Amino acid sequence: MQWWIISLISIVLMLAMLAIAPDVNLPLLTNTLNGFLSVSILVSSLVLWLLAIFIDRKWYSQHSLPNFLYLQLPKVLKFFAVLLMLLTASLQAIIATQQAQKNELKQPQRVVATVKIEGISDSIYQQKNDTNKAAPMGYRQIVTIVEAKPLLVNVNNKSNKNSYVNAMTNNDETSINSLTAKRVLISAYPTLTNKKHHPNFKKLNELAPNQLVKLTLELKKIPANKQAVNTVNTQKFNEHRWLRARHIDAQAKVLAINELNLKTTDNADNGALKLLTYRLNQMRFNLRQHFLIGWSQLDEAEQQAKAVTLSLLTGDRALINKATKDLYQLTGISHLLAISGTHVLFLAILASMLAIAFINRFVASLYFIVPRWLVRWLIMIVVAVVYAMFTGFDVPAARTFWMLFAVGVTRLLFMRISSYQILLLVAMIMAWIDPFVLWQAGFWLSFVAVGLLISFDGGNGRDKIYKPTIGLSASNKQVTVFTGILKLIKVQLWMFVTLLPLSLLLFGKISWWGILVNVFAIGLYGWVIVPINLLAGLAFLLSPTIAEKIWQLLNHILLTLHSFLNDILIGDISNAADVWIYTQVNAGIILIAVLAMLPWLMPKGVINRLLSLPPVFLLMFVLYNQTNITQQQPKLSILQTKDAYITAQVLQTHTDNWLIVADHLPANHHYKRRLTEINIMANLQAQLGVLGVSHLTGIIVQSPSQLLGNASQILASQMPVAQIWQAGINELNTNTANDRLIEPLPCTADTKWISDDNSLTIKAITGWQNINNTAMHNCSLLINSNKLIEVVSQFDSAWANLTTSNADLPFNNKTNSLMIDIATDKKLWQVWALLCKNDSDFLAKINNNQNKPIKRMWLLHSSSQVDAAIVNKWQVDSAIISDEINKYNQLKSKQKLLELTHLQE
Repeated sequence: MQWWIISLISIVLMLAMLAIAPDVNLPLLTNTLNGFLSVSILVSSLVLWLLAIFIDRKWYSQHSLPNFLYLQLPKVLKFFAVLLMLLTASLQAIIATQQAQKNELKQPQRVVATVKIEGISDSIYQQKNDTNKAAPMGYRQIVTIVEAKPLLVNVNNKSNKNSYVNAMTNNDETSINSLTAKRVLISAYPTLTNKKHHPNFKKLNELAPNQLVKLTLELKKIPANKQAVNTVNTQKFNEHRWLRARHIDAQAKVLAINELNLKTTDNADNGALKLLTYRLNQMRFNLRQHFLIGWSQLDEAEQQAKAVTLSLLTGDRALINKATKDLYQLTGISHLLAISGTHVLFLAILASMLAIAFINRFVASLYFIVPRWLVRWLIMIVVAVVYAMFTGFDVPAARTFWMLFAVGVTRLLFMRISSYQILLLVAMIMAWIDPFVLWQAGFWLSFVAVGLLISFDGGNGRDKIYKPTIGLSASNKQVTVFTGILKLIKVQLWMFVTLLPLSLLLFGKISWWGILVNVFAIGLYGWVIVPINLLAGLAFLLSPTIAEKIWQLLNHILLTLHSFLNDILIGDISNAADVWIYTQVNAGIILIAVLAMLPWLMPKGVINRLLSLPPVFLLMFVLYNQTNITQQQPKLSILQTKDAYITAQVLQTHTDNWLIVADHLPANHHYKRRLTEINIMANLQAQLGVLGVSHLTGIIVQSPSQLLGNASQILASQMPVAQIWQAGINELNTNTANDRLIEPLPCTADTKWISDDNSLTIKAITGWQNINNTAMHNCSLLINSNKLIEVVSQFDSAWANLTTSNADLPFNNKTNSLMIDIATDKKLWQVWALLCKNDSDFLAKINNNQNKPIKRMWLLHSSSQVDAAIVNKWQVDSAIISDEINKYNQLKSKQKLLELTHLQE
């Protein structure tokens, strides 16, 4: 069996084990025994494999074995060796998962903890002020708990917090002691409260690696890794997997800084490797502090040029703000911000060249003992691993190191192995070392991209003969330059097309700009910016003054590039929505796409490339069929808004799309809202794009919200919108009337829209602007359809069957009649009961016109004030909570659904 097949099977098997490992009851041993078990099985596998090679190559006396063993025994030994390798892979994934489950936090706690800073922070604490117009940033840092004590607080707080405080102060000694050595991701964000009571939070930016600090923390568990049954496939960010991949056991919010000036440990007694890691992290921290000198005196553009420079040198993205990240993502070059193989290889080659030049000049006799190539390889290996550790040992840097190592080993052992086999072998080794690396998007993009580059170049592990270009005429040189540019364009097109399915699967979208911008950006970064930056970094060790001069030149280049991307190519980022490609991709579509590309990935002549046509036609048919099915049946998708009180749904039919948004925040409720109109618009627009919504028949704002009203106007400037309904429009700020792109229609009781084919009706049931009460202006919507409306959610939702006849049946997410409730006050439906008695007959009339019974559903927020009696009048079959269920609203949601369930007398 070929190595590449073994590697692929191992990786796929480990992915499967990571998925089922939480349910596998494997006895959990100690870390030492787990490691010994895996190593023992792996060594046994290698021994069997080497024994098979020994027999296969007849490194023994011809009469030492029977004849039938000459052919059969090597195959049998290799077969069992492969089984043991696969067993090792499975055990590694299961053991890693169970160990992570054992270490993770079991219950929320508030503690005063002494923690040790691990590495450098992911981001810095920055408040918005007059000199810095950029959005505020929060501090995030991985720490290890050294000592923890329960937080003793005054229980004379608000009544709704007493139970939580008591739970936190009654932790037993075992629970507190179990916190020691846990890796925790702490965070501190600039809010109104922090600004008032914690002015020293900015001092968190000064915490150096391995420094001990005493903090008051609110610990919480990492999110569960579960998917909703009826979900919108929007490639939602999986926080659980992201935290597990970084080996984080808990999250924590910083409540207060108790003591900063504690000692710093240097790991001198913990071995050379930890000491080296500490020294490298300290160098990264010192470089960041150097870049922060005079930071407040720079404008935002200059700050971000320096931030990108630092990121390209050390992999530290803490200073890069969201606007710059969005710019790089929009232009399809965000991958250039990561430390890639280009950085590692350039530095390794440069160091080996300098070292070889020194040896040639002074110690040439060394080559009598060690071959020149081996000296160069050893130097490159040392430089590669040190620089990879310096930049955080991310996947691309680690991949480059391991591939350099594997190439040298294969040459030492005279092994004939192709580039593909080395790549897959390295991927398997990295997965064995850390199974959670398979949950990182960077792992798949890095290895797949390198494999595609090898395929484009026809790489099969054999040496190629290159013709010298010395003595070419001017015309031939022009042809050579033109050929090089043409090849570069072909490479970009090849990478864009072949990586498209994987990128859509991982991120749900991809930018058209990537094709154009990468053509010149890759060359600019790879051959100009990165080499200059690395040279400046080396110069910093000798003379910071010289390095600063080089960085000033580099900052000027990046300033010009950013200005070019913003002003000439993109313009206003908020107006660049059309550059995104959105689609819903699953494993089946990926498999068909791989089959279509397989003849082009293999060396020419191995598979007839005409065989790619059937998968291409099948892919077109599947995508068309998906779209056709979606168009035939109305669908209401519950979107994620990143706000506890704002809800959003999109109703899709074969011709119409309606976006329905609402703010459920009760009056006089103190809630600090961090979202802006731009944030809301960008988030909703991205989700609409994933769902294939390119135009809107209308936007309905169910509540008198200035925030959502402005967001709807911004969204209308980004995509075609025919009309906007706005509740409580008379209350909104009239100063913005001249800036409105579309004049909103008042969303009041009896406002109605009917589809052209009369198959769908949207009617406002509540909303009375003549009543002097803001809560009375909210417009609840009734949606009736001749066809079943499928209701899907982007997150786990709470639901209930309300009638006793079907209370024990599985939840049915399809309905003919859907009420979207916006009751922030009980009086809303009480007024409806008084003023709109005839509305309760509306459904009865519909029933008389239908040949089949209507299924009615009520969509409500967890804080809804609707009474069970009102829901009973509408003869509702089921109810579903429209906001995401979390620890804060879980109990409230269950109580609300329980209240609505007991409807029958």
